[in-house]
Amino acid sequence: MVQHLLAPPIMTRAYPVMPGTTYMLTRQCVDRMFLLRPDKHSNQIFLYSLARAARINGIILHAVTVMSGHPHVVYTDPLGRDPEFRRDLFALVARAINALRKRSGHCFAIANHNTMVLVDEGAQLEAMAYVAAQPVAAGAVRYGYQWPGVRSKVEEFDKLRRVRRPNTSFFRNDTLPEHESLMLVPPPGIRGEKWYVTATIRAAIVSAEQNARAAHARSGRPFEGRRAVRRTSCFRQPNSLQPSRRLNPRIKCHDLELRKAAKAALSAFWCAYYGALFELRRGNRTVRFPHGTWRLRVYSGVECDSG
Repeated sequence: MVQHLLAPPIMTRAYPVMPGTTYMLTRQCVDRMFLLRPDKHSNQIFLYSLARAARINGIILHAVTVMSGHPHVVYTDPLGRDPEFRRDLFALVARAINALRKRSGHCFAIANHNTMVLVDEGAQLEAMAYVAAQPVAAGAVRYGYQWPGVRSKVEEFDKLRRVRRPNTSFFRNDTLPEHESLMLVPPPGIRGEKWYVTATIRAAIVSAEQNARAAHARSGRPFEGRRAVRRTSCFRQPNSLQPSRRLNPRIKCHDLELRKAAKAALSAFWCAYYGALFELRRGNRTVRFPHGTWRLRVYSGVECDSG
């Protein structure tokens, strides 16, 4: 019975939504198209939508890079509103991008997304470097600063930025605010004086870019360059085949003991959650769900344990 509850065959596995968790979010465009290809409108659409979704849901932003076919965002969720944040972000981006590209239907793939929990300092530092080095790792530009799309920089930490509402047909007659505020701060796991934190993250980014350039050199292919990136059709798809049945890790942690503890906590949540769900389906309306239950708490009003 326990094995059945831990791996329900007909529903998406539930994950806990815990206040104070730091995440790295990645979501691919539908059919791997380059719908987010950098230009002044698409860049502004994503930045404005990100700032708005973060403000509404109390999200603390750390890093963002928007590739042509998928965005990466590193953030902390102090209030336990990660699902609402992702919903608000991608809903606004999808509608605005579809209007910009004169298309309809899904903008983002339903299945190809990942929200990874970054448990410790090593995981958060690696995520910051990974996100910043993506344009180089993808073979788009030789140096990250050359990327013509959205890419945050460590020099922007603790600086308030006003993002103007995009001047596109989707937003022209809208009641959304004219400006949104956007601020990036270092992740909470990387502690120390401001200069030390900034230098540590910058060094990790430089190292990640160097490794990416070396790997690209071994492939024998040239970098595309920013002009070629801008000229790429937004409906183009990558030539490479997408690997099937890839592992989609949920937890990233460098410290072995912390990783074991995080995995044990996740397993305990699943046992408690699916045990409570089994009781609920049997008609027990007073059953309590574990702390971190989100969907059933928000949409069905089930009782949950306190944190």
